[in-house]
Amino acid sequence: MKSPRILITGASGWIGRSLFLHLHEFEPIGVYCNSTITSPTDRRVKADLRNEAEVVKLLKVYQPDVIFHLAALPSPRINEENPTLAEDTNVGITTNLVALSSKFVHILFMSTDKVLNGKDLAPTEASVLEPVSLYGHLKARCESIISQNHRRYHILRFSTVHSFGDNRSNSFIDKSLIKLRQGEKVHAFDNISRCYLRIDQLLDVLVSLIDDTQYGIYHLGSPLTTYYERIRDLCKETGIAWRGNLLATDGDVVPQSQNLHTDKIKRLLNCVFT
Repeated sequence: MKSPRILITGASGWIGRSLFLHLHEFEPIGVYCNSTITSPTDRRVKADLRNEAEVVKLLKVYQPDVIFHLAALPSPRINEENPTLAEDTNVGITTNLVALSSKFVHILFMSTDKVLNGKDLAPTEASVLEPVSLYGHLKARCESIISQNHRRYHILRFSTVHSFGDNRSNSFIDKSLIKLRQGEKVHAFDNISRCYLRIDQLLDVLVSLIDDTQYGIYHLGSPLTTYYERIRDLCKETGIAWRGNLLATDGDVVPQSQNLHTDKIKRLLNCVFT
């Protein structure tokens, strides 16, 4: 069987770059805007996906069967500080991709747990969306654009993605593990809880969904735990000395707790998030 033609937006970000390299056997096309992708291949394309004409050209040249849509500003803070750019980068790009792609293209969109507000103790994919941040509002709008105008899609909601101290990652967890490994002190929230996601487990899910036709919205992530507990447990798992250097502190983050009910994806792929 012929391999699907895969296009990855946001391929210069940490997750996008990791996916680009992970899918090397499929020879994906990585689309970037502001920075290059470190790769021995030349399957890299610079394009401004906010520009309709550039999207038309891109889709015509590469004719993707699958689009992994990761293009976005990298953090809620940057979105809040740049609202116009945030809207153009999230909603504008998503609108272009959905409107200009063939109806047969399979779109896999990386969303966020921030489309929820933390009030539901075990929110499912059918829970009402009530985002409390600009980032969450924009992602919720993107979800709506995709689900109302396209048939073949997977929308994946998850929280913080991390590795085990990868210096290419912007995750607080990775940065903390690096500091702790070097004997430095780290202050981590012990009152803020999330469902975290390891990069290797995310990549495995994405590969498994390439040929999946049970389209829809899916939650991904570990059991709910605090940042402090997550970092402590990763230290124990990897042998990093943490006692005396990992310090618990309170954080002023809304919502304080955001759970995700993940049974749907677990039933589909028989996967476990740790």
